Amino acid sequence: LRVNRELKARSGGRVGYVHLPEMTAWSFGNFSRQWGVEGCLRDAVVLDVRGNVGGYASEALLEKIAKDVLTYEHRRFGRPERLPVGAPAKRVVLITDENTCSDGDVVAYAFRSLGLGVVVGTRTWGGTCTFEGAHELPDGTELSLPSAVTVSRFNGDSSQVDHSFVRADTDAEVAAARPVIENEGVAPHVAVEIPPRLGFAARVGLGLGLDRDPQLRVAFQIARLGADAYAALTEHVGLGRGPAGLEPKEPASVNSLIHILPELEASAYLW
Repeated sequence: LRVNRELKARSGGRVGYVHLPEMTAWSFGNFSRQWGVEGCLRDAVVLDVRGNVGGYASEALLEKIAKDVLTYEHRRFGRPERLPVGAPAKRVVLITDENTCSDGDVVAYAFRSLGLGVVVGTRTWGGTCTFEGAHELPDGTELSLPSAVTVSRFNGDSSQVDHSFVRADTDAEVAAARPVIENEGVAPHVAVEIPPRLGFAARVGLGLGLDRDPQLRVAFQIARLGADAYAALTEHVGLGRGPAGLEPKEPASVNSLIHILPELEASAYLW
């Protein structure tokens, strides 16, 4: 709540903020209550999934953030309303870190592959195997076995997902679909790292506000960029759909973006 208020104050109410600590019904309920204002009534929103421990609500979340504004309804009184209802702000910036895992990984993967916006932070954890129960061993320990893994395949270099392998009859055909996320994670477009030791020693990171959170600060500056500067940034980092969006250039460093984000100073992120 403190970070939310700070971003609104520093942006004149133009930039919203929502943090998702997990992908459960409880967390998604909180997200839904905030999204109507933070995600739909602001010019931009920072969606923070750092430390997200996963769950099962990624599909419901993506239904909200992946909507496209088709038109506006102008009422006699009040401000225009985007249609469909719940369509997000003009710009969404996602923050991830090495603790974004499981269903949080899925959100980051979908956000990037659909080209929904710029991802800031560090590569996600990279673990989406589904476990169903555990087997207790004689010594009291438990053994968990994965029962499913996330896979995907695109039609060549296009942004269209190839669904043919879903009806595959042989293991070889299924194997042609590439496992995604597992052991790889999802890389950000803009790399901003907070070394764990520094985070503890200098009290830098999640929940500490713009002055003590470099990842949030970079995301906030991207959210506030003018249209021309934002277009230059997305071209620089390779924002796009499909394979082009998932396997672009190496994540851009803050130093390489100073010409696009003049308010950022490299020295401010050396701490």
